[in-house]
Amino acid sequence: MAGEVTLDGNPLLKGLITFSPVEPGPSANGKIRDGKIVDVRTAGTSAGAVPGEHRVTIFDDDLESGAVDHIPDRYGRLDSPLSARVSATGQNEFQFQLESKPLKK
Repeated sequence: MAGEVTLDGNPLLKGLITFSPVEPGPSANGKIRDGKIVDVRTAGTSAGAVPGEHRVTIFDDDLESGAVDHIPDRYGRLDSPLSARVSATGQNEFQFQLESKPLKK
């Protein structure tokens, strides 16, 4: 699994990403470094995520006491507007373009 994450058109420097299957199954967690999705693992051992539809959440992993979260809260909730279809045979490369402005309805 690989891909890119931007915030307002710029690479997201650091973050955490979770792929949560819509159907029952284990979630996969990974990191975002310099705009790249890296080290995605299911249950800490298996590389990648289980095949199928996933809800995707992205949030800051560098919050110290009093630090500002630059990633809007809507991307870190289970009702995040982000989704991905993971293929058992495909490359599974995803592009997520986050916006700091509120989403238009």
